[in-house]
Amino acid sequence: AGDGGNQIDYYSFTEDRWYTNKLAHFPDNFSKCVAADHNNGHVWVYAMRGARRLWEYIPENDSWHQRTESLPWHVWNQNIKLEIDPDKRQLVIVGDGVYFALDISSYDENGYVRLVATQSTGPQDVVNCVSPSLCYDVHSGYMVSWLGGTNVFYLDLERNDWMKIQASSENFITPTRPAQAGSFGRWQYVPSLNVFTIVNGVKDNVYVYKFSPDTVDVERPVIKFFSVPSFSSSKSFDVTIDADDNERIIGYLLTESADVPLPENFGWQMAPPKKYRVGESGVHTIFLWVKDFAGNISKSRVAKITVGADDEIPVMTNFAVDYCGHGLTIEIEEISATDDVGVVGYLLSEGGDSPLPDSEQWSATPPQYCVATGCGVVVLHAWAKDLEGNISQSLSNKIFVKLEHEKKSLLVGPRHQFQTISAAIAAANEGDIIEIDAGIYENDFCVIRKNNLTLRGVGGYAHILGTKKIKNGKGLIVQQCSNLTLENLEISGAFVADKNGAGVRGGPGNLTVKRCYIHGNENGLLGGSFKNGEIIVENSIFENNGYGDGQTHNIYVGNIKSLKVRFSCISDANVGHNIKSRAAENFIEYNSILEKKSKTSYSIDLPNGGYSYIIGNIIQQGEGPDNNAIISYKQTDSLSWNPGKEVYIINNTIINDCLGMSYVLKANTKTTKMIFKNNIVYGNKKTKIWANGKKKPEMSGNLIVIDNPGFQDKQNYNFHLTAKALFAINHGVKLGEANNYSLAPQYQYKDMADKTKRELNESIDIGAYEFNE
Repeated sequence: AGDGGNQIDYYSFTEDRWYTNKLAHFPDNFSKCVAADHNNGHVWVYAMRGARRLWEYIPENDSWHQRTESLPWHVWNQNIKLEIDPDKRQLVIVGDGVYFALDISSYDENGYVRLVATQSTGPQDVVNCVSPSLCYDVHSGYMVSWLGGTNVFYLDLERNDWMKIQASSENFITPTRPAQAGSFGRWQYVPSLNVFTIVNGVKDNVYVYKFSPDTVDVERPVIKFFSVPSFSSSKSFDVTIDADDNERIIGYLLTESADVPLPENFGWQMAPPKKYRVGESGVHTIFLWVKDFAGNISKSRVAKITVGADDEIPVMTNFAVDYCGHGLTIEIEEISATDDVGVVGYLLSEGGDSPLPDSEQWSATPPQYCVATGCGVVVLHAWAKDLEGNISQSLSNKIFVKLEHEKKSLLVGPRHQFQTISAAIAAANEGDIIEIDAGIYENDFCVIRKNNLTLRGVGGYAHILGTKKIKNGKGLIVQQCSNLTLENLEISGAFVADKNGAGVRGGPGNLTVKRCYIHGNENGLLGGSFKNGEIIVENSIFENNGYGDGQTHNIYVGNIKSLKVRFSCISDANVGHNIKSRAAENFIEYNSILEKKSKTSYSIDLPNGGYSYIIGNIIQQGEGPDNNAIISYKQTDSLSWNPGKEVYIINNTIINDCLGMSYVLKANTKTTKMIFKNNIVYGNKKTKIWANGKKKPEMSGNLIVIDNPGFQDKQNYNFHLTAKALFAINHGVKLGEANNYSLAPQYQYKDMADKTKRELNESIDIGAYEFNE
């Protein structure tokens, strides 16, 4: 199956030639993930870009059958692998941080197969690899992967568990490195020889690896030695183990049960355990079992130990809080406990159930504060544990946690009238303020039809988190009203059937986004085309939004009256643009617009032109951008409905980290004004300011360098000027107005989406920052 929705190609071994079936078009575009089912000759194809659906091709009747809806994968990447276990009838999709296991043995009423697992256990090297290898071994019944070096990994599909096998000490061969980031299919299994081959290059040797024996192994492993101390004063004690097998040992299990364990028992450990813990003092009989690669289990070896350990639980002696009466943070005034052998952990919880000894919430030192889940009456419990894992009874405090809610606002939180944001929206009247306690509101989809509402997080971010496909088909927050204000919200995980889901979907009126954190959505902010609409984004963070198809972005607004983006951090759009706007007026000022992960397209794209003011920004293009330009302005004549054809690029610090040739500005030659003044441009020798030689911007006061002009810490994206920036300090040109709008920068970006006043010493400095000693 070819990329871009092409036909099916197949090879005839009997005729030694390739055939192309031009009629068998793949239904979804962009597929590179293909596997054949050797049981029936059917072909399974996963459409990774766009649809994210699994398809089955049946050659007998030349037909395609959709077998899943869109799989829950928010980011597109073609560097994954599909493989089929024909015996268990399971299909695995893996790579670049993704793991799916599907049962292809039967179909539901929609003709879909069942999604068995979306994550795996054990070493995640294969899951996290870009372009991993994976082949099914018919002799062992495992899927096996090689990622380089001498180790291999195999997948136990019964448990979705990965195992790592290290080369034996007798192995002296290390294959050459995999091509590029992975093996790209050059790790292949040869069933007739029961070996895997590695081919990394035409000038490299071919390497052969044998994973499983040719014959069925029925020989049990043998435990040669197993001992524990006769007495231990601790519930945790050392064990000594020595075992052998004719092929390979892959599991060790210690238990206090004489019952023979199953091979798929979750307690098996790959390496011989060095310690074992019992639950209480007394005489204990410990059984050791060993299993080999074929699932054969040894006879047990038994050892006895008398444990005379501490069974006394700690005692909480003091627990007092110092709550100021405002906010979700509760300061711990005093917390202490005693124990006969010593306290090693403290834990705070709003629930009264005793925590587990191995919970990750334990703190080795007394906690100094905790954060409540919402305002209202909170019962806070304190626990202590000792070295032996004994857990105290709890002490508790009842606290009334208060947040500064605005009078007459509708309150959302675990202890308020409304537990969900959508319920409060349904009950609201026009002009209401909805205040939301900080916390996570999972799949709380919000469609807003009442005018002049404000949604405001209080006590921290109120996090609207999407974990499943959005039923409204548009976004987590959908504006269908004339005016909407969003404040102090975190919004992430938006995905819909057509891959165009938005964290915030703008509507027919004005929209204001303040102090919000919007990330990991198919679109961050997606605004519609409403000619009188205005969108304001201030003091907000947008990062890693975009489906990965180049058509989805961090911020994208349509044909509206104006867009204002100020004092915000916009970074790492996934293949799309950081900011894309078709507005008649664009004010992009005092922002940090970054491409740290090198997969963004334009930093700023203004395809329809408009009166556009790009002032006081830090704009950085990464090493491998999707486009070789940073700012794009009205590149197409046909996009002509905006009357303004003027772009003002003033007092920006522009960093070009692109390794090849790149342009700061690409614009249509019919642009009436291109003003490029007081900008620092820092890049390599291939950096060019303007892409078309026929018409150049009006330029003055710029500093264009290939060496660091005196930034404080470029490596950490701190582009403030130091005293070494002699060519930037006081070297800017005086600025006037354009269309009654002042071009002189009034502010400068402050870390974490904030601003400071820009104070001049003498003349204005070049770039986004004014030097101050």
